[in-house]
Amino acid sequence: MRVRFYYTPVRPVAGLQRYLEHTLQNWWDWHSSNQRTVHGVWTPPTDVYETATSLVVKIELAGTTEDKVDITLHPDLLLVTGRREDQKTAPPTVIHQMDVWYGDYQVQVPIPVSINPDKASAEYINGMVIITLPKAEPEEQVPRKVTVSAPKSE
Repeated sequence: MRVRFYYTPVRPVAGLQRYLEHTLQNWWDWHSSNQRTVHGVWTPPTDVYETATSLVVKIELAGTTEDKVDITLHPDLLLVTGRREDQKTAPPTVIHQMDVWYGDYQVQVPIPVSINPDKASAEYINGMVIITLPKAEPEEQVPRKVTVSAPKSE
């Protein structure tokens, strides 16, 4: 008995698709675990949550001090930058694991609600920078009359 194999153009495409999915998944797993961007700036772990009265941003920055953290508040973006210096020790002979990042870091948090920038505050507690952005008081919606005018003729 003779067995025939038919060529279908879908088979190589499906194999290529599996290969690309596998490659991209491996890259994504490596990239997100390393938390590095293209320019060598790393992103510390960040929590952003909203309460009834404020937007709270918590950034894990153990190993740095409050004077090394620079916080800039734009109308729709919170930018936190700085540098965590490496604690120089004697060079090890065998490295078993290295997970702590040193050098420049940057966190960009979009601000999804209206905030009062004058009342913003930040604290450095036990290696965590906690930024509190109070929500702006909602302006009372007062009904206003809008007059209709006709275009002026020349």
